[in-house]
Amino acid sequence: MNTNDYLEKVKLLLQADDLPPDELLLYLIDDCINRVLGYCRRQDIPPELETLIPIMTVRYYHVSGFDGSVDIQSMSEGDRSFSFASGTVRRDDWLNDFKARLDPFRCRKGMVPSDFDE
Repeated sequence: MNTNDYLEKVKLLLQADDLPPDELLLYLIDDCINRVLGYCRRQDIPPELETLIPIMTVRYYHVSGFDGSVDIQSMSEGDRSFSFASGTVRRDDWLNDFKARLDPFRCRKGMVPSDFDE
């Protein structure tokens, strides 16, 4: 699957009237691909993980705040008080949700720099 295929899937998952620029989504897709390759210690994405990249990208988009959402912890207005918190995912550990799916594809053999020259 190439990045344009991933882009189509990401747009399908976002289902928004005003989609973000393709450049932003392509950047997030590339970053997710690099994260998977780095975590799994691989040079290619296995076919079984190709459907995970768009899901990761959408999560990354939302968690990073690119969708314009703001986590409000509390707000007071006169004698009224409001408290909102998504609390589902911290911005720095969203990738942990995908480790169970990535672990079976992780290469346990250590790689040395010469392995990347092939």
